[in-house]
Amino acid sequence: MGANELSTLDRTTLRVWRVTNLLGWGAAAAITFILVMAGFIVLWQAADVGEVRGWIGIPLLIVQLGIAAAAAGLVGGGHLYRAPGIVTFVGVWLVSMFFLLAGMVGNDISFLLIGGAIASAVAGAAALVARWRWRRRPRALRA
Repeated sequence: MGANELSTLDRTTLRVWRVTNLLGWGAAAAITFILVMAGFIVLWQAADVGEVRGWIGIPLLIVQLGIAAAAAGLVGGGHLYRAPGIVTFVGVWLVSMFFLLAGMVGNDISFLLIGGAIASAVAGAAALVARWRWRRRPRALRA
């Protein structure tokens, strides 16, 4: 039974599965990003390092964002059947921009521009990891 011999119900089921695969695992990658970042925030608050927080904050944040992006990329690249880089990028970027806009109250437009660049860089890193993970899967799973 070839692809041309599928019934209407079978073709519809296949289309629905493809769409839900993209949406579901894209959301899972975004949620993974949120959970990893939330875990880092909890650890950061629990550490209560006082004065050290000022000089180590930016490098630590960069490492945290990188780890969260890699985790999201591994989830997206490991489960999406097609376009893992694009789907993971969009999911992580939307989540990053949502939290950026939520924190923008009382800040000027430069905060949005810098934050948007950071969100794009983080989402780009997640997309690269997703593509790398996807390419390591067996060829039959990448169809």
